[in-house]
Formats: sequence, C-alpha cells, structure tokens
Amino acid sequence: MNFALENISSMNKIGEQTNQTPTIINVLVAGTIHTEAKKALEISLAEKPTRTRIKVPLPIKIDSSIEQSFRRGIVYENSFGASTFGYMVTNDESIESPFLFMLDEDGIELELKTFFWNHIFAPLYRIFLFHEDKASHEQFWERYHEYIKEPYYKSGLKLKKWEDQLSENLDLGFFMSMNSSSFGSYFRRVTQQQTQFLLGRLGLATAAYHSDYGKYPKKLDALVPKYITEIPIDPFSGEPLKMITVKDGLILYGVGEDLKDNKGVSHDKETEEGDIAFYLGSAFKEHRLKPALEKANNKEAE
Repeated sequence: MNFALENISSMNKIGEQTNQTPTIINVLVAGTIHTEAKKALEISLAEKPTRTRIKVPLPIKIDSSIEQSFRRGIVYENSFGASTFGYMVTNDESIESPFLFMLDEDGIELELKTFFWNHIFAPLYRIFLFHEDKASHEQFWERYHEYIKEPYYKSGLKLKKWEDQLSENLDLGFFMSMNSSSFGSYFRRVTQQQTQFLLGRLGLATAAYHSDYGKYPKKLDALVPKYITEIPIDPFSGEPLKMITVKDGLILYGVGEDLKDNKGVSHDKETEEGDIAFYLGSAFKEHRLKPALEKANNKEAE
C-alpha cells in the first residue's frame, strides 16, 4: 500500500513540475498526470486501508495550482498571438512563418510554401485582413481574460453563453475565427482536472482517517485540521465537495460541468451526465468494478 502511495506521490510531483512551464499544453498534460494519479490512488485504496497503516504527511494540503497555471498559460498564449501579428507586418523573409503548417500539403516543398506565403499571401493579408484580425484578437482576449480571472463557478456559464454567441459579440478576423473556439473547452477541461486533483487529496485524507479509526468519517469536517487543511471547494459549483456514506464505503464527489447533483453517480462520457467522483471501500466495487465488468461482458457478447 505505502509503496503504491509513494509512486502516486511521485506522479503528482511530475505533474507539479510539468505545470511550471506556462503553456496551455503543459497545463493540460500536468492535469492529465494528476488525473491518472487520482485514478491510481482510487484503485490502491480499494482494499481496506486497515490492512496496512497509511503513512502520508498530514495534514494534506490542497491548492488550485492547475487553475493558476492555466491563467498564466493564457497570458503566454496571448503574448504569442501578439508576436505573431508583429511578424505579419514584417518583410523579413529570413523569419520562418508560424503559419506554414497551414500550407502543409503533400508534395509541396518548403521553399514553395515559403515563396507563396512571403510573396502572395502575406502581402494580401497585410492589406486586406491584418487590421481586422488584430482588432478582433484584442477584443477576444480582453473579454476572455475577464472570464477566466474568476473561478469557473463564477464565470463558466457566462463564458459558455458568450462562446455560443461569439460571432455576434465581435467580428472575428481570419485567424481568430480558426482557433478561438478552443479556449472555452480548455477552461472546462482544466476545471475538471482540478476537481479530480482535489478529490484525490480528499480521498487520501479520508483513507488516512480510516486507517487510524477503522471507519470512515460521518462528516467531512471530521478531517479538519488533522488530516486535511480544509475541505476543498468544488471548482464547478463553488460549494464544498460532497460526501455520501454507504455500507463499508464512501462516495466523494463534485457535481461537474452540468451542475446537477447525481448523488455520486460517475460521469458517463456517452450521455454527458453524472458527477466527478472518488469511491472508497464498497463504493469502489459498486461504481467502478461492477460497471467495468458489465461493459466488458457486453462487448464479449457482441
């Protein structure tokens, strides 16, 4: 048990290190590492914690590093976009265009693509599209920053509504129209990863409590301050993460993007319904193992 916990701790440290580089891709990779560490932790704790005394540094600390790094990454992306427009107004052919990948057709040599860009597309772009593009870029990022500087539970729904009406909110330029739709989904994904990370912290604290007392706490408040510094806030709802006690088990969960309380029923990718959950004891067998076995049996039957 404790050997597995050490390996999971190492995974989280790798996630933390990856998170230090302020780019969106690094933040998403770091969040994925933390999510996988949470899954491994859930499996490791599926056995009764009383068999082996859990040894972890207490109290367990929580943070919002994934969300914070995402905000830094957005600043970086904005700066990169601004520098790209700076490139677009230069005539220095020695600088390789950041947009050559858009012309990556089979059989077209780099020299030909570079010639097309520098002598045909770029001059026309500067004359007819540049000013509109630059203005839409500034408008987009100004509005987007207003949304993401707040937690998702305060601005997520407003951001989604704005995304749905984006073409009516501002006149998107040529390049912004091709990539602006991605950033709202990034915010939602990072918030999901932050929720997974916090559930892992809370699950470990709960297992440590069980290791000491041979039972799960009746209320999450019993974990503070010995086992965890505070009860984590659900990044989607703004309320404390929830707990449901079951016989010989426990369900920890957050409501997820749809904000519906499904009483700890795990999120279903096909129906897009359900909660983000962490299962302990008998709850793991009922909500993780049983559905997995049923799904495997159905596939075999097909």
